[in-house]
Amino acid sequence: MASGSLLTKIGKAVEEFEKIGLCHGGSPKLYGAQPLGCNPIASAVEAGNDLIRPVKKPETIAKSLAIGNPADGPYAAAAIRASGGGAAAVSDENRLRDDGFETPVLFSPPPRSRLDRDGQRECGTWRP
Repeated sequence: MASGSLLTKIGKAVEEFEKIGLCHGGSPKLYGAQPLGCNPIASAVEAGNDLIRPVKKPETIAKSLAIGNPADGPYAAAAIRASGGGAAAVSDENRLRDDGFETPVLFSPPPRSRLDRDGQRECGTWRP
């Protein structure tokens, strides 16, 4: 999740699509993951509170995700909870797969819109 900013934007986009009638049928749940050595948002979500406790010295191989005091942390935690989703802290060992290549562990898939049987658009989850 890094700072949580992208996750909040995905949640807002889904809300706006629903408001203007581009999709219906329920919003997707938002999920996020952070490195175990720097997981202030995931910790808050798992604890069920709004307090984002900064991590002074991030310890992870995922340097681009190591944001110890995420500016959008409270908003990301609130968006995850409001959607009924969840968050997890993932160890560096679990992040390494496929002969040492780092691969994404968990992400918030973008919503996609499709037509249901009645010709109405409904929100769904993108599947590759």
